[in-house]
Amino acid sequence: MLFVALTLLNCAPASNPVDQFLLSIDFSGAALVVADGNVIVRAGYGAADRELNVPNTAEGVFRIGSLTKPLTSTAVLHAVESGILRLDDPVCEFIRVCPEEWRAVAIRQLLNHTSGIPDLFGVLASAPVLETTAEVDRVLRERVSVPLRTNPGIEFAYSNFNYVLAAYVLEVASGEDWESYLRKYILSPVGAVHTRYDDAWTLVDGRVHGYTQADGRVRPIAYKDHSGYAAGGLLSTVDDLRRWHEAFVEAAIINNASVELAVTPYRGDYGFGWQVIEALGRPLQNHSGGISGFTSHLAWYPDERLLVVLLSNVEGTDVKAIACDIARIVFADPDQPSATRVWLERSSADRCRQGSTL
Repeated sequence: MLFVALTLLNCAPASNPVDQFLLSIDFSGAALVVADGNVIVRAGYGAADRELNVPNTAEGVFRIGSLTKPLTSTAVLHAVESGILRLDDPVCEFIRVCPEEWRAVAIRQLLNHTSGIPDLFGVLASAPVLETTAEVDRVLRERVSVPLRTNPGIEFAYSNFNYVLAAYVLEVASGEDWESYLRKYILSPVGAVHTRYDDAWTLVDGRVHGYTQADGRVRPIAYKDHSGYAAGGLLSTVDDLRRWHEAFVEAAIINNASVELAVTPYRGDYGFGWQVIEALGRPLQNHSGGISGFTSHLAWYPDERLLVVLLSNVEGTDVKAIACDIARIVFADPDQPSATRVWLERSSADRCRQGSTL
């Protein structure tokens, strides 16, 4: 593995097979590929602003959607280590308007998506980040009851609302808003200074424009307050995500026991903010994100210490599939893609690609 990585690293840019692959598929966004500490690719591709012909760079600030969830789970685990929460605490100890049916739901079941709570994320009205918990209260107050879909801990059901509630609990327990807690204890200590909440009405240096595709045409998205909150509301860069992830795996933010807990799969191959599977014959920890105008993916192969971070500013880009083929190139898989679109024809049953909707 290290030999392959160093070989790729020493390639001239024009002959770097990972770079050539990304160029061949017209990838639009930023990519960072690091193998055992050696940077293979750190570059932008396509346009950050197609009307002004501004190119993407590795420094671009992108919406990361549900890739926010591993950062939120890290913050909750930090709060657990700090003694202000316990994973087995009932969520109703913290939620101000808590339905009676939720009394048996524990915090850990929010993080691993086994709470049984129905996903009410789509019911929440757009609200500034500091008013999200009040909006949750409003939605719950308007309902006579909110029955569980299943008993807690029994069934995996991916839900943005689980992570909204997890951050709600964190805010009440800590006395700080979710973004401030995240910035103070998770981001600032590792130098992730470009990661922030995606406020559509604030000017953000380096923020990339998002696009969607319809009828064969690329169109700009209309910016609006998406209210993604702790489930999918962050902006970030490939470098910030690398800084945070390196600190995470090295137990520099939370301890080894908490890291191990986060990456131990429960139902649905999901730990706390991570899908954990075996892919390409190797352990893989990963998460994807999709939000208006953008897609994101972070993949970590711990045995080979291979990190792949892809942030795209074209909605619907299958970044998980692309990350899988990048891993094949680095691992010198005999089935690795050539610099063509043949990668698009790979079997949808490919284990590496499964869970791409996370």
